[in-house]
Amino acid sequence: MILAAFFILGFGLCAAENIKLEETNPNTTYKNALKAVQMEENLHLLWLSKGLMLTECVVSKFLNKTDHGAQRTIEMNFKVNQSSTESSRYQQAKGNMTITVHRAPHFSYLDVRNDGGDVPQLLTGHKDLLNATKKCVVLEARIQQYRKVFCVVFGPRNSGKKCLKYAKDNCASGDEVDLSQCDVPPIKAMKPQA
Repeated sequence: MILAAFFILGFGLCAAENIKLEETNPNTTYKNALKAVQMEENLHLLWLSKGLMLTECVVSKFLNKTDHGAQRTIEMNFKVNQSSTESSRYQQAKGNMTITVHRAPHFSYLDVRNDGGDVPQLLTGHKDLLNATKKCVVLEARIQQYRKVFCVVFGPRNSGKKCLKYAKDNCASGDEVDLSQCDVPPIKAMKPQA
């Protein structure tokens, strides 16, 4: 997200609430997530729960399909301020990832492997899928008993309304990402040289 951004551990507090997530069919979630991960459009971080320590300008570009997922880039894509002397190691970080979608009896999840590049470790590993459409995914970032889950949503620009609604209704409070603060990357990534 996917992705991921596909892809978060975070810190934060939220008021204690006993919350039951909206029911989703694991088979439908799996099929939709696989289509979303394998589509050739860029996937942007569209929403994240407050309290997560993640940069807002994250984009994933399609590279190749795999049997149960895809190879994609993961990039931090802040607009670079020419007058700024400060720079973060991850402000323009780029790397390649392999995203595999898995189906389990009661839930589906992504396994995100860093294939190289300067990408924070918190963007990789096992990521539970809470919901997915053919255009976007809602990933669980963290859960605490009796509290709402922390979530991130990835999808193409101007898309993902169903995933955004799901996140707003079921996840710890959060905000949509202001994509105007992010660079507009080309639609497709350059394929890695063999």
